[in-house]
Amino acid sequence: ERIHSRQMIELLVIGFYLWYILEWTIRWIAYKDKREAYRNTGFEREAFDNDGDFDYLKSRNWFAFRKYM
Repeated sequence: ERIHSRQMIELLVIGFYLWYILEWTIRWIAYKDKREAYRNTGFEREAFDNDGDFDYLKSRNWFAFRKYM
């Protein structure tokens, strides 16, 4: 959740939710599966990939989620 908090700060919260909903909708259409769409949003991929790295936020660049899109 700390990674999501950083993502929200970067996108001024409302931007995070708008982007999340748009990306999730596009992926839901592509995958035809809500759970698969959720797992493959850039925000979730970044969070899942770095979940166990407790120092990740110390070295994370701003807008790092873009490389997961």
